[in-house]
Amino acid sequence: VLANRAAMGFIVAYGIHGWELFALRSWLVAFLAFSLTLQPIGAGWLTPTVVATLSALVAVGASIGGQELAARLGLRRVIVATMMLSAAMAFTIGFAPAIPYTALVVLVLIYTVAVQADSAVLTIGAVRSAGEGRRGATLAVHSLAGFGGAAMGPLVLGIVLDLGGGMADIGAWGLAFASVGVIGLLGPVASLGLRGRAGGDEPAGSSNRRSRGARGGVK
Repeated sequence: VLANRAAMGFIVAYGIHGWELFALRSWLVAFLAFSLTLQPIGAGWLTPTVVATLSALVAVGASIGGQELAARLGLRRVIVATMMLSAAMAFTIGFAPAIPYTALVVLVLIYTVAVQADSAVLTIGAVRSAGEGRRGATLAVHSLAGFGGAAMGPLVLGIVLDLGGGMADIGAWGLAFASVGVIGLLGPVASLGLRGRAGGDEPAGSSNRRSRGARGGVK
């Protein structure tokens, strides 16, 4: 699996996706709670926990939507576009807790879409790129990378937050989320740099159509 450049491009990018996703999920409530201390009015019904719940629900639709988009535009195009957007949001949102709270919530939901939209797409790419007889092993490495990144993302964000001045400092939050953006920029690099023989640039449904054609009438 490690020698399969095509698969490893998706796997490394998936590890970065896990880093971004769980950094956001783990720190979102604390970030929004800090924002409320800077607001002239309260949150109303959009409390930090409600926003976190909405974010989780939006993430489900974003993952499905990203897969559908990849079926039309190609896997790598969607991966690069969503990861670049996600990184841009990470560089922006940490410095924005003092903007009107409703506007911040909108940014959070946009960030959620950008982070989550490539999740299923990366897994499809890894499966399609797996070597003959190595699909299970490929998915095992894929999951290890994803949850390894998920374990590191919240930890590193917290370390940067502490070193930057702590949870009551806007600049510290900006640097903390910017650290996630730096990691996020490595995703497109991995996806494009480790490309190989598999059709990662094709629409996601094309390999299924090819395989059906190759099987012919065999059930």
